[in-house]
Amino acid sequence: MRKLKSLLVILLVFGILIASIAGIAYADCDHSSLGKRYCEASHPHAYYRTCQLCGQKIYDGTYGTKNHGDGSWGSGTCPQCGTHTYVGQTCTNVGTCACGATVPALGHSLYGNTWTEAEHPHYYYKDCARCGEHVRTGGNGTRLHGDGTGETCTQCPMTFASLLAYKELDEGGTIIERNSYFDEVSNDYSSYGSVYTNFYESYTKSDMKRRMQASKMFYIHTHGNYDSFLLSPTVNMTRADLSGVDLSEMKFLMLIACSCAQGGYNAERTYDSNLLERLISMGVTTAIAFSDTIYTVDGDIFAEQFTHFAVELGHSVYLSIALIPYTEFIYDSSTADKAVIGGNSGLFIINA
Repeated sequence: MRKLKSLLVILLVFGILIASIAGIAYADCDHSSLGKRYCEASHPHAYYRTCQLCGQKIYDGTYGTKNHGDGSWGSGTCPQCGTHTYVGQTCTNVGTCACGATVPALGHSLYGNTWTEAEHPHYYYKDCARCGEHVRTGGNGTRLHGDGTGETCTQCPMTFASLLAYKELDEGGTIIERNSYFDEVSNDYSSYGSVYTNFYESYTKSDMKRRMQASKMFYIHTHGNYDSFLLSPTVNMTRADLSGVDLSEMKFLMLIACSCAQGGYNAERTYDSNLLERLISMGVTTAIAFSDTIYTVDGDIFAEQFTHFAVELGHSVYLSIALIPYTEFIYDSSTADKAVIGGNSGLFIINA
C-alpha cells in the first residue's frame, strides 16, 4: 500500500514537472514557423495561423466575413454576417431568410370600391393593391331575384313590392310628382315584405325587365299608350320587348299610365291587342291598366286608394276598385271607371 502511494506521488510530481517545462517552452516560442491562414468558424471570424513549433493560434487582428446563412456545418455561412434577405413574403405568407429568421406577412392593402361576390350570399369584398386578391370585408349584399344572368340571383328573395315613377319637369320647370303615391302604398306593403321605390329619370329595357321579374307586386307611374310605356325621354318598353319575358312570379301589377288597356281586356283573344293583355300573357296573375287618358294626380290617388282597400283592408282586386269613392279624385271623378282588370279579378293581394 505504501509502495502504491509512493508511486502515485512520483507520477504526480513528474506530471507537474512536464507541464511546467511545456509551459516554459510555449511561452518562450518565437512562433517563427506559422502555418496557413484561417478564420474561426464562430463570429466574428478572427484570422489566425497555427504555430508549427508550439501549436498556438496566432491572431493577426483581422476578421473575415461569411455569406449570410444558417451557419450549419460545412455551409460556409454565418447568421451574424451580412444582412437578412427575406424571400416568399406576400400578403398572407411570412418571409424567410436563409439564416432561418422570419418576418410577418405583409397583410392586404385594400383600395377602391366595395363589391359583392357573384355567388350567393354575395359577400362584400375589396381588391388588394398588392396581390389582386378579393378580400372579404364583412357582411353581404343582395341582388335582384332572377335567373342568375345580368346581376340577378336565383337564391336572393323577390322584392315584395316595387314602386316606380318617371321623373320629369313640367313646362314651368317644376318636377311632376308621379311619386306622391310612394309613401302611403309603401306603408301598406311594408309589413308584408321588402319595398323598393325609384323615382327614375331613365331605365334601360334590360334593367326594367329584371326589376319586373324580381317583384311580386309592381307599380309604375309613367307615360303610356296601348303598345308601350315610357322608360326615358327616348326609350319605350313595347309589347314586342315584353314578348318572351317570364313574369309568372309577379302576382300583381298596376300600370298607372294613359291608355295601356285601350280596347279593354279579353282573355279569349288569340292575340294581345294592348299592353295589359301582353302582361297577362307573359304570366302576371292580375294587372290593372287604364283604358283612356288619366291625370297624374288622379293616378296617384287611385294607387293609394286601391292599395288601402286591397292590402290594408284585404278586399279583392275587383271590390277594391269598386269601393274607391268618386269624390277622392281631383280632376276626373271617373278615373276608377277607366281602370281595367286583366287576369284574375278576384285576387286577394295579401294572400297571393
